[in-house]
Amino acid sequence: MKHRFNHIQKRIAIIIGLLSITLCGYGQRHDDITDLRKKLTVTSDVKTQTDLYLRLSEQYLNKPGELKVDLDSAMLLKNTALNLSRKDGFEIGEARALLLDGKIRHEAGDKTKAQASVAAALAFAQKHNLLVEQGQCYEAEAQFYDNENDGIARKLQLQEKAIKLYREAGDKEKEATALKYTGDYLHLRGRASEALTALEQALAIYKQIGFRDLQGVYNLMGNVYTQLGNYHLSIKYELLSAQTAEALGDNSLQLSSIYNHIALTYYFLKQDKEALFYWEKAKAIAQKYNDAGYMQTILSNMATSWVRLKQYQKALDLLPVIEKKYPPTEMQMKLRIPYIYFNTYMSMREYKKAEPYYEKLRVFQRTLPDDDANLVYLYSAIIRYMVVVKNMKEVYPFLRKQDDLQKSTGNNLFRSENQLQWFLADSAAGDLKSAIGHYKLYKSLSDSVFNADKANQINSLQIQFETDQKDKNIKLLTKTNNLQAETIRKDNTIKQVIAGAVVLLLLLLALSYNRYRLKQKSNALLQAKQDEINRQYDILKKVLSEKEWLLREIHHRVKNNLQIVISLLNTQSAYINNQDAMEAIQNSQHRMYAMSLIHQKLYQSDSLATIDMKWYIHELVSYMRECFDIDKNVRFLIEADEVNLDVAQAVPLGLILNEAVTNSIKYAFPNNRLGMVSIMLQRDDERNCTLMIADNGIGLPEDFDEDSLNSLGMSLMKGLSEQLGGTFTLQSDKGLHIQIAFPVNTEMAIHTPGEFEPA
Repeated sequence: MKHRFNHIQKRIAIIIGLLSITLCGYGQRHDDITDLRKKLTVTSDVKTQTDLYLRLSEQYLNKPGELKVDLDSAMLLKNTALNLSRKDGFEIGEARALLLDGKIRHEAGDKTKAQASVAAALAFAQKHNLLVEQGQCYEAEAQFYDNENDGIARKLQLQEKAIKLYREAGDKEKEATALKYTGDYLHLRGRASEALTALEQALAIYKQIGFRDLQGVYNLMGNVYTQLGNYHLSIKYELLSAQTAEALGDNSLQLSSIYNHIALTYYFLKQDKEALFYWEKAKAIAQKYNDAGYMQTILSNMATSWVRLKQYQKALDLLPVIEKKYPPTEMQMKLRIPYIYFNTYMSMREYKKAEPYYEKLRVFQRTLPDDDANLVYLYSAIIRYMVVVKNMKEVYPFLRKQDDLQKSTGNNLFRSENQLQWFLADSAAGDLKSAIGHYKLYKSLSDSVFNADKANQINSLQIQFETDQKDKNIKLLTKTNNLQAETIRKDNTIKQVIAGAVVLLLLLLALSYNRYRLKQKSNALLQAKQDEINRQYDILKKVLSEKEWLLREIHHRVKNNLQIVISLLNTQSAYINNQDAMEAIQNSQHRMYAMSLIHQKLYQSDSLATIDMKWYIHELVSYMRECFDIDKNVRFLIEADEVNLDVAQAVPLGLILNEAVTNSIKYAFPNNRLGMVSIMLQRDDERNCTLMIADNGIGLPEDFDEDSLNSLGMSLMKGLSEQLGGTFTLQSDKGLHIQIAFPVNTEMAIHTPGEFEPA
């Protein structure tokens, strides 16, 4: 069991590593490429030249990203240094060049050749008893191993060898740096006490030699104390790390890591606003370097904080950004995204939305080994869901497992949260005695983290940090004031120059005034022309109004003339005894009424150019119902889009509709049979419409031949369809279906059709 908990401790360190970012390598002193190239031009010493070429090569190797052009430059400079070293017999330079070859190949992704180069460098350094170079080879070899169990164990062995060699060689700075890396690896291994010992030794050596770039050590120490739940010391070292980095002008990715650690400590202390403030600072630096790993970590941390602040939409907005712009590649982040989705929806009480993410987390839980650090996340999510859905049968084994994990780390914050879930489970199960016990333990553990003394100490550290920042700002303001004084002196000189320029300015003003007067005259001429244009416009407007009045009058008189003809036909029908003649007269009356409706609408509406066909269809059908007295026998269903047609199309379409409806009323429902006539006018697209008239009557005879039929109504419909430039389709299927598809002459408004409207 102890061995298993050692694995769990190491894995939990990796979990915190997912939330935090450790970059021991950043924050070191770096050379400037331009300065190094300048130094190369002024030195003739071979050893100095070799050193400069190697440092230049390292600069190209350490540039952000893995661009081939940078790696090619690094390799070229390394080869130059190697050739110089061999030519001059400079053994240290040759060993460094061989080692640098391995680092460049490793960065390029060629691990096999990289390992061979490092091995060759180590053999060369051992042959010539180069202690420092041997240590550097061991540290480079450590980078070939991952952060899993065997990988970290091997890294620690190699770091121990490097430390002994640096100590024997008396290189204090490299010894301290190796101790710093050792502390980082011990922290990932879960050996917090040993990690702190190594980091404190590194810090002491750095201070002894006057090394100023201490932010990396402080950052790691704060991270270890965060893992141990000692947030007082954690915030102390993290703020000290930020203060050191800012004082040295360190804007590398390590500063992003430092801000992230500070934010994490505030998050664990439930001070989310302060946490988000530092995460924003960390994000700004990570975006500058476009580092996907940093952005994944920081954005997911921010999402978690937004959830606790109950600003759920902000959290949900961040997660797709991670998935699209910075897609996770490692297991911890792959499961952390659904984990945050799950907790967000659970906090929103949207359990249905949380359920799919719960199922994803269960799949991870079943497939991961028992000592995997991600189980800390997974168990907490599983427990939370089971408590909500009251799955008491399965929740208790997970509660026990989670408690065992948290005991092994000594982190009272995480353990207190599990005890709170246990209390909720016991309360739901009705075991009040056990619930009270777990609630007391929750309060005890929580109070041990958030007691008043610790809070005051942390606030004091924050105040001290802010005070130091203000002192720096005051110094900066003092410098600014001095610069302003110098600026004032320069301004006095400038004023004298300005005084001489004033005369020139006055001359320019006089010239400008003259130009202004000329422009005024031009404007007066333009205004006169505009007045004439306006007068002509008013005349044209009056003429147009008169023409519109005349057009309305024409439509009115056409409508009246058609009504007179209808009346004359009606009078004539009183003297006719022949039934066929009577029907012919009635059909003519209906056709004329169909045309008169169009002219009536034109002179009554604001538009003299188009007809609202929806209104027209309703009016025509109403007229037909009155003429044939069919209120009880035949019903009409009308569905029409808002289609406007000009007179040239409205008249033939109205006549077609009249013929089709008349045909249905007269022949589709013999013997007073009940029936229905459906009329639909729809806009197919911007330029085409379709008119459909269908009934559920007896339809056409089986031997009906459309082409041989010699009917006036049918001939009219076909001829009018051709006049519209459309197609005429006739179909007999459970009644008669007539369809006319035609193009629209002008662009009309398109409206969504409504429900069937009874006429």
